Amino acid sequence: MQGPVVGKAAARCRSPLPPGTKSRDAIAHCVLYAFTGTRWTPVTPPTTVLLTLGRLPVALDIARAFAERGTRVVIADPWRTHLGSVSNSVAKTWRTASPSTSPTRYRAELEAIARVEKAELIIPVSEETVAVSKLVGRVGPGVFCGDFAHTLALHDKLDFIRLAESHGLRVPETAADAADCRDGVAYTIKPRQSCGGAGVRFVDADEKPEPGKDEIAQATVTGREISVFCIARDGDIAAMSAYASELRDGAVAIAFEAIECASATDWASQFVSAIGHTGFIAFDFIVDDEDVAWPIECNPRVTSGIHLVSRDAIYAAITGEETSVPTEAAPTRRMEFYSCFSQLFKNILKPAALRKVFAVIRSHRDVTWAADDKKPFLLMMIVNWRLLWTALRDRQSYARASVADLEYRGERD
Repeated sequence: MQGPVVGKAAARCRSPLPPGTKSRDAIAHCVLYAFTGTRWTPVTPPTTVLLTLGRLPVALDIARAFAERGTRVVIADPWRTHLGSVSNSVAKTWRTASPSTSPTRYRAELEAIARVEKAELIIPVSEETVAVSKLVGRVGPGVFCGDFAHTLALHDKLDFIRLAESHGLRVPETAADAADCRDGVAYTIKPRQSCGGAGVRFVDADEKPEPGKDEIAQATVTGREISVFCIARDGDIAAMSAYASELRDGAVAIAFEAIECASATDWASQFVSAIGHTGFIAFDFIVDDEDVAWPIECNPRVTSGIHLVSRDAIYAAITGEETSVPTEAAPTRRMEFYSCFSQLFKNILKPAALRKVFAVIRSHRDVTWAADDKKPFLLMMIVNWRLLWTALRDRQSYARASVADLEYRGERD
């Protein structure tokens, strides 16, 4: 039954309102109708969402954000046990094929899970996003990412640079052929499609860069490294964080702090708007001595920056629903405790490095810990045993081992 305010608003704009419409929605409806003749439909949040990964802490942030609002969260992951499998924010978990080795089967299983669980929204999380993007427009539920061509262009380091150039945005000099590289310039050689810093090598200015097949040579920019993470809908950024690494395990940040960098966030906002992006997207920048941010990489997926966004903001950004007063302020310093703890042993004979690790552990909040959902932190070493075994067996970093079966390797099946 409509209240008196809603009833008056409906009468004035002469456009029928859905039953149960709130007063604030009626006002928005009438303003839009008066100026455009278009009927406004309030956002209907999903009752069930399907996350396509559960092993990483970033997935927990999304699961907790939705569960806190009463949404049922289901997770699909190629691993049988993972952080999400012991989280009280997750209603059910499913095991799938690997998107790297069996992408067609993987998508078929995701579609079947979404149908069985009556999921209204599929949310890709990490490196599996490229494979999941092929479901956009092909399944009943919404998929929170761009289509395959759009996503692959962002994932590909050369295509990303060319796309940014086409919109008039500044980018570092980038070439795919040695003939296009200038003499006397230092270059960074890296695979066009890779993750976690794999395959990166540096060429001094007095050497000739020779990018191989499916590699690029990018003029090396010196300065400080920062990252920007965004959640966007139709080119509008609904949530954003900029952060700098304070501790790394190889090329991957394991402790980070929120910062301000207008040069980087402005660039990110212009790019996201120009391509009309929907979904998660993140950028790595090098900020030079003149405080100019140069984009070197784009990741169309969730990154550590989501840990610097509050649960309310995550939920509102993904669903488009108005956010209430935040239940908690967004943290400014986060760390992956177990990864940082392992650095104590790696730096046991390096006093300066050891002091830095201790300082980080004392001053930063862990990304997995939550007072209302303790098991993922307490049982991490048990449920993520496969991650530990893979890292030790293949002599990889934990970050690399965690996505080895997710990364895009082309469609082979």
